[in-house]
Amino acid sequence: MRRIETGTIMVFVAILVAAALTFHGLTNHLFWDDEANTAIFGRNLLKTGELTAWDGRNLMGYRGGAELDEDLVNVYMPPMQYYVAAVGLYLFGESTFGGRVLFVIAGIAGITLLAVLMRHLAPHYFPWWLPSLFLAVTPAYLLYIRNCRYYSLGVFFTLTLLAACSGPLDNRRARITGWTLGLGSTVALVLTNYINAVAALSSLPVLLLWAGMRTRRHLVLQGAIYAIAGVCGLLVYLYHNPFAAEVASSDPTPALERFLTLLWWHAKGLATFEFVPVLLIPVLTLPFLLKRLSSLRSLAAVGAALLAMLAISCLVTAFFSPQPLPDAVSADMRYQVPLIALGAGVGGMAIFILFRAFKPLGLVCAGILVLTNILQLGFLAERSSMLKPRNVSCTLCQYVWENTMDYKTSTESIVDWLARLPEGRVVYISPDPMVYAPMFYLPRLLYAGQLTRTDRVRPDLVFRLPEYLFMEPATFDLALIQGRPPKVRDGSLHDAHGKKIHVKKSYKIVEYLPVFYKDCSRPEIPWHAFSPKEFEEDSKKGFFVAEVSQ
Repeated sequence: MRRIETGTIMVFVAILVAAALTFHGLTNHLFWDDEANTAIFGRNLLKTGELTAWDGRNLMGYRGGAELDEDLVNVYMPPMQYYVAAVGLYLFGESTFGGRVLFVIAGIAGITLLAVLMRHLAPHYFPWWLPSLFLAVTPAYLLYIRNCRYYSLGVFFTLTLLAACSGPLDNRRARITGWTLGLGSTVALVLTNYINAVAALSSLPVLLLWAGMRTRRHLVLQGAIYAIAGVCGLLVYLYHNPFAAEVASSDPTPALERFLTLLWWHAKGLATFEFVPVLLIPVLTLPFLLKRLSSLRSLAAVGAALLAMLAISCLVTAFFSPQPLPDAVSADMRYQVPLIALGAGVGGMAIFILFRAFKPLGLVCAGILVLTNILQLGFLAERSSMLKPRNVSCTLCQYVWENTMDYKTSTESIVDWLARLPEGRVVYISPDPMVYAPMFYLPRLLYAGQLTRTDRVRPDLVFRLPEYLFMEPATFDLALIQGRPPKVRDGSLHDAHGKKIHVKKSYKIVEYLPVFYKDCSRPEIPWHAFSPKEFEEDSKKGFFVAEVSQ
């Protein structure tokens, strides 16, 4: 009884620590591009009752509307994140806080679910609350769950699914709880992220390594989960079919080479993105090498099972990932964010084994794990040339320090400049992602070039849409384009990708904004800049403002 009470208190402490670290400075930075995308669809859902890109004034396009069906409804991305964003905006207002708060709460709830999972899986002598404490102070996790994106939802539903399938089913109440949470989290996970869902479902058989989970009731539950997942997958394929959307860039890389490359990138990313303390993995072998630690072999076996789940997730994600290889240098790790929680489980078990082997060493390694990224090899990550210093060796301290500063990001610089414009001004922004935040925060302006003239949209709907929404021809009053101002004004502009934009009338350069395209509030650790001072000034990253003559 004393052990249960202590564990509950420690989990509560972990929740408080995570809440303090995530809510502090939560609104320092405005939405970055994908966050704004999510918030706009959430707002449109509240306004129209549909996941429509068209709100009557502006259209939330992506690569010319590649995510949309003929009715301009988003069918490419799973809708769960938009529903959660809509609820947050409804309850807390159409603001940065309103868009992020429910995702933060889901991420904090994931800390509790990790504790529940560890109680189910780990031996009775292991402090099942220890991984939750480590997860609560993991900068990679804290950065992801602060976003108005599906990341924290993926963690929440993945851990709910694993906890439901690993829990006891020996009485009627437990069976009702297990089936409800298991089937419900499966459907919710499919509606959150397809790749995340497949990875989590592929990991379920690992639970059968536990003798207590090879019961008939557990097998039936897993069978029912796979059945409901199959039905959901079939419905997605028939009515949404994300594989048919023209969103992902073409990739000429041979299939086997592509798979092996992505597999290596994702496996390496578990360390360099600071998901797993890889230098602690060898510690799991100590109970098999040292006789005095032989009583911990069952704990080491649990750690090995968690590593098996990590391996399966890497295999599945590498196989299904839509990430194109050309111009990429690292894995798109956002599909594997739930693995940060499992990595905390591995780290907690390894620290406990070290503590039992030699207490001072265990305590020292626990401090290193909390305060630095040395055990994750995060300091070896390939970082942007714009970042300095290149090696970051104390990420938690820098995370806390950054949240004490409300500096201006590139997104905020652009939004502040556009806020001076009168209502109804038609603006074109390149590159495309930089238009999303202004579209959310300044809906009174009109944003040009969001849709291509294709057969995807119904002809009668195309006829009713205003001219400025289409890329051909580009119709706007003002353009913000990343790069240096053109020297020769020949009646045309070039966007951030070098594509010519034909302007029927003459234009003049009215201002240059020396802001940085890379947004400091993005969650990926290797590309994250703790404070703007780590950016080198580069005039190519600023935006010039071109005004078209009337």
